[in-house]
Amino acid sequence: MDLISKFHFTKREKIFIILFIMALLFGISQYISSKQEDPPPFRDQAKDASNAISSKTESEKTNSEEIVVDVKGAVMKPGIYHLKNNARLQDVLELAGGTLPTADLNQVNLALKLKDEMVVYIPVKGEEVGTKIISQTAGSGITTNPSNQTSSKININTADEAQLMELDGIGATRAKAIIEYRQQNGPFQKIEDLMNVSGIGEKTFEKLKEKISVH
Repeated sequence: MDLISKFHFTKREKIFIILFIMALLFGISQYISSKQEDPPPFRDQAKDASNAISSKTESEKTNSEEIVVDVKGAVMKPGIYHLKNNARLQDVLELAGGTLPTADLNQVNLALKLKDEMVVYIPVKGEEVGTKIISQTAGSGITTNPSNQTSSKININTADEAQLMELDGIGATRAKAIIEYRQQNGPFQKIEDLMNVSGIGEKTFEKLKEKISVH
């Protein structure tokens, strides 16, 4: 005898109880089925949060990367400068103390975005440097003034301290003196003007005159 027959129910009540039990079982089966098919919502939320954090980390990493740029030519302080990624040419020129009065900025794009290991060369007025004002070395060494690439002479108007020290009789002190003279008085008009620099006399000039130029 089944459970329902143990109790004294009317026929109508028995039918109602059976329908209720069937509906309850159906609801339970649907609930279990939906739980198995649909992944828990928190997993999607966790995944979205993880992707957002990863994206933010990559963005911060890109923005925080440092680049190193070598600045040469008609600037107040030639040398190596460290900048944030996405820096522009104007930014590194400000770090270099600005350009000399003789700098020819018509040949330079101040809005140019800089890259790591880039060599920046600022020409003086009247100097023709073609397309090699700015170049990226990519480990191939230093890109020098194009006018020096076709000649063994060093341009005393644009050479930095290291290049000047390659000349016989020019050490760090005299190289700095040449750059300071250039900054205060503008470019040398002729190679003989080098003797106006403190510490460089006629004897030293005679050793240098075949190895230097002003253009």
